[in-house]
Amino acid sequence: MSSQRDICFADPTSAACRNYNILVLEAANYQALMTSDFINFLEIIAYYSARSQYCIPERASGKIAMPEIFDMIAGSETGAIIGSTLVIPNDNQATNAT
Repeated sequence: MSSQRDICFADPTSAACRNYNILVLEAANYQALMTSDFINFLEIIAYYSARSQYCIPERASGKIAMPEIFDMIAGSETGAIIGSTLVIPNDNQATNAT
């Protein structure tokens, strides 16, 4: 029996592939310091995980941008500000997309 991942790689338009990855951010009481550090950690860990699986080429930044992983990024309070800055393309994302 094929896994959902195998089915989605074979046919991304399949009904079994209607899952979404959503990142929800909250600032809590630390003026978003912990949230932004966690996002930085996620970007680094995702990069090394993808590199170990040979999914992406080497990048100078050593990170994967969150919009490359998540279909939707949302947040409340300061988390919404952090989320909105994550979806704005920057130079690293533009050069790493190739």
